[in-house]
Amino acid sequence: ATFFSCDSLENVKMSSNVVTIESHAFSGCKNLKTIILPSTLEELEENVFLKSGLEEIELSSKLSEIKEHAFSGTNLKKITIPSSVKSIGHSFQECENLEEVIIENGVESIGESCFEDCGQLKSIYIPDTVKEIQEYAFSGCDNVTIITTAGSYAETYANENGIPCEIQ
Repeated sequence: ATFFSCDSLENVKMSSNVVTIESHAFSGCKNLKTIILPSTLEELEENVFLKSGLEEIELSSKLSEIKEHAFSGTNLKKITIPSSVKSIGHSFQECENLEEVIIENGVESIGESCFEDCGQLKSIYIPDTVKEIQEYAFSGCDNVTIITTAGSYAETYANENGIPCEIQ
């Protein structure tokens, strides 16, 4: 919990040798707006940015794991999940400002309650590599449209769950 609840922290640029950001490292940092992660980053532990003011982040193409509640309750407006992440856990609940999510080709699973209560979420691109979307992934996301390819698992999921779907 290196910077836990550090209200004076607004912007962070991490050194290029960081591989893991430990649990609760920036949680509760209400004034944190942006963070620049190193390209070496492979893992975000649980609750890393939980209930922080984080608005902007670019995830490393080496990132393989985003653990529980890593971004829950943040102020993110847009996020791109890199193809190196195979499974997205319940990591983005209550991101009330989140409007757009892009999941890159290679991601295989969206976990239970992953985007629950992201009420402003308008669009999420889900590639055909995603073969599993668990329960409540979009619970409380009343305005979301799933953007995907024809015949994909995401299209079937959208149709079965009454979620608008746009084919690209």
